Amino acid sequence: MLPKPTFWKSITGTDIAFVSGGEGVDTITQVAAQFVIAGFVAGDIITVSGSASNDGNHTIISVVAGTISVATGTLNTEDAGDSVTIDTEVTTYSFGDCDAGKFRPDANGLEIHLWNDRDGEGRDTMTSVRIAVRDPDGGADKVWTKQKWIEIKSNGVGGGDGIEDDAMTAFVKVGPNYNLCLGDIPKERYRKLFVRLHTPTDAEEQNISFQIKVKHLDSATDLIEVVVIHLQDVRAADDDYVHAAITGTGEEQEVTTDITNPDIPRNASIKTTAVATPSGIMKLEGINNLGQSAEEEITIVAGSTVYGNVAWATLSKITIPAGVSASDTVTIGISDKIGLITSIDNVDNVFKKKVNNEDKSSEISDKVNKIYNTLDCATIVANEEITIWYIGRA
Repeated sequence: MLPKPTFWKSITGTDIAFVSGGEGVDTITQVAAQFVIAGFVAGDIITVSGSASNDGNHTIISVVAGTISVATGTLNTEDAGDSVTIDTEVTTYSFGDCDAGKFRPDANGLEIHLWNDRDGEGRDTMTSVRIAVRDPDGGADKVWTKQKWIEIKSNGVGGGDGIEDDAMTAFVKVGPNYNLCLGDIPKERYRKLFVRLHTPTDAEEQNISFQIKVKHLDSATDLIEVVVIHLQDVRAADDDYVHAAITGTGEEQEVTTDITNPDIPRNASIKTTAVATPSGIMKLEGINNLGQSAEEEITIVAGSTVYGNVAWATLSKITIPAGVSASDTVTIGISDKIGLITSIDNVDNVFKKKVNNEDKSSEISDKVNKIYNTLDCATIVANEEITIWYIGRA
């Protein structure tokens, strides 16, 4: 099986205690007060292990340096002493604002664990590993991404024997096309990465966030990468989002104005009235999710809504068939098939999905289309946060 890399924020200590808050919130405390530096934020779903009575998953309500608050009635009071680990999977790193010439979170960096096959599924060893940095949406447009403000080093390993430490002592600047090369990562093992933001002395930026991307060899020659798409405030399907109702003329008509492009690359819907038995084939033209010029023909159904397969980034032309008379209208909207940003080889390449930080990977089966490179996320609720993991060609 192909390797399965994932990134985790993690903290381990014998100074971590648990407090049942009675009618108030329950809390996790640490004497060293490293929770904020470790990168934990409200909304994270953390996994606790190594405790006497509090192992399991918990959602962070709030966090300050020495205290994590979780829901009432989820923790048992437990003194510090055992070696407790708290971790959570991470996709996007947010370092907030940074002053000129400063480090975030500090000069030591944020500790991140790069795992292969954390769930013990019998994955292959990840070879020729290299990591790069991208914008939070997967692009490479932000100044801190292009100018390599992100610095990373690999120092430390875990999970068991059979993995040699990279033992890097110096941070390396990393960008979209400036990779940091690491040693191999066998199944159920991880490398400790230390990540920091180092702002130039002549620059200040706000709301700094980014992704770390992994690339590795699939064979002797093929380089593949795990792609993470992180989408926020996704719109629900909308019957007339792309274009309001267009009245037929009994002749073919081309529409190129008043078109609203989809909020994210996604498929189109075609809704037709049924006053005078409209018929024919709609034609859509534009740019698809892979940045390619595309056309799609969709047969309309009188009095019903039909759905296309192409995930449209932009639409430039809509052609209404002659079979739609002045008695009927056609409306173009957006639907629930989300476009991937690179092509995939197999439907199994899409391996993980989260909605509002809740794992929904069970919804992937039979929903991936490798011809159109889409994942059907029906039914999307307005303003959802959706994250998709898949393996694509680098």
